Amino acid sequence: MRVKNLKEVGNEFERIGFCIGENKNRIEVQALQDGLVAFFARVFGNSGGFDADGVGLGSYSKSYFRKRLAKGKNNLQKNLVFDGNLRNSIQVGIKDDKNVYGFTDLDLEKIARFQEDQLNTDIFVANDEELEIVVKEIGEGILNVIQECFKKR
Repeated sequence: MRVKNLKEVGNEFERIGFCIGENKNRIEVQALQDGLVAFFARVFGNSGGFDADGVGLGSYSKSYFRKRLAKGKNNLQKNLVFDGNLRNSIQVGIKDDKNVYGFTDLDLEKIARFQEDQLNTDIFVANDEELEIVVKEIGEGILNVIQECFKKR
């Protein structure tokens, strides 16, 4: 095994930085997408939705439950799904040059915030588990990019 001199090591670090910079958006977007999958399962799950602390969102009022039954929705616990528009309006995008996830429809965001106010809890924020997924995926993405970077030599 050949020992590298300091200049060679410095060049490799520079190459790593360049490769990560070139792939930063791809790494972040994929990690956010993976976090969003867990977020959707928590908030819009078939067995009911949960707030950021893992507390169930409760049950529907009788009148609203009847309206849901008429549309073929029969879960008793709130999962905030009626026609899918609220869920579908939460997407990964760019805000102020940063990759984020958020609402694409401001009216639906108002509905989401109303739900949080009504229940006095945070629902539409990433919880620790979802953030851990994003951080883990970013780490794995960086490692993959570094491996790809040195395969191209």
